[in-house]
Amino acid sequence: MKSTILIALVICLVCSISGCGGYSSNGGSNTPLTQTLAGTWDFTYVSATAGSATVSGTFSQTMGAFTASVGLTGTCSTTGTLSGTVTGSAITGTLTEANPETISVTGTISGTGHSASGTYQVMSATGACAAASTDTGTWSGTRTAVPIGPYSAMVRTAESPADAGHPQSRRRTQHAHRLRQLHQFRLPPFHSCHRNTIRQAS
Repeated sequence: MKSTILIALVICLVCSISGCGGYSSNGGSNTPLTQTLAGTWDFTYVSATAGSATVSGTFSQTMGAFTASVGLTGTCSTTGTLSGTVTGSAITGTLTEANPETISVTGTISGTGHSASGTYQVMSATGACAAASTDTGTWSGTRTAVPIGPYSAMVRTAESPADAGHPQSRRRTQHAHRLRQLHQFRLPPFHSCHRNTIRQAS
């Protein structure tokens, strides 16, 4: 019986360390099987015919479903919502502007998870947005802050080559790497392991 409990505890510990099913191994680092848009993003939408606009907001994501209230500039509306799903690194969403306009959005998140890009198409537009009813274009964005528990951490841009060897620069890079690992790593709840241990022992 003692050996059964010990084996169960070892299995539970291995699951905790490896992330059991939540991550894939890629060159020694843990990569989420599904990327996340959680955090604050700034997007630029470039129309094929009518200039550009910006979309900014703080996203939440549960499993693969994301949503955000966004602010817009350079377009026919100033507020809206952006929601959809992330599957792996693929984004599928809908931007609904307050002045009636519905935009279909597709794209991908980069491997680092801090940038994304894709295409858009206006599905419907009326009222003040009627002139954009057939608009299409491209979009790109960067994440400026990521959530870590109840807090947010700013995302630094890459250091210039001249600064890359500076001791403070190296420390900042190492610190940012640790923050990303902390954000990606998830332990299963202890009580879940405890229940599995008791169940297997009995």
